[in-house]
Amino acid sequence: MYRNRTLASCNDWTKKTSNILKGASQGDGSRPIAGLLFDGTNNFYGVTQTGGTASGNCQQDGCGTVYKLTHNSDGSWSESVLYSFQGEADGNGPWGNLIFDRSGNIYGTTYAGGVQNGYGNGTVFKLTPGTGGHWTETVIARLPGGAGGSIVPGGVVMDSAGNIYGTAQNGGAYGYGVVWEITP
Repeated sequence: MYRNRTLASCNDWTKKTSNILKGASQGDGSRPIAGLLFDGTNNFYGVTQTGGTASGNCQQDGCGTVYKLTHNSDGSWSESVLYSFQGEADGNGPWGNLIFDRSGNIYGTTYAGGVQNGYGNGTVFKLTPGTGGHWTETVIARLPGGAGGSIVPGGVVMDSAGNIYGTAQNGGAYGYGVVWEITP
């Protein structure tokens, strides 16, 4: 039998707003667009559609960032930019959710970019943690467009074998999008 009951009302929750994203003029992100990824040690990771260090195809607004929010002992939050996209070969406009692999690498997608000196069809990227909080970005796939898909508005999922899956909004046999797989 189905029961409908309220577990909590809006008045049972406390909302706090942390204004930590300053925008492209400050070199960090703007327009956070996807959900947050939690690492289990009170840190959150996310993406911004624009902002970061403006260059390449994104001179004015920036091409987006991957950022980390660290919860401080006084209840405040600190933000750090892990990677700032340049808009060409490395991608432009990360939009989807992020995931971790077992080694602590972060994977995600960009909506566009992926070719030098051009717009591109989107990328799948990997961020590898290094020393001193430095992260290295590697493009592991560039969507080819056409039947192979283009414009990646969502994130990725990974199976137990390390295969990565996602979707592209355009492309495929009928032009209405594809589900793709990347095998390591």
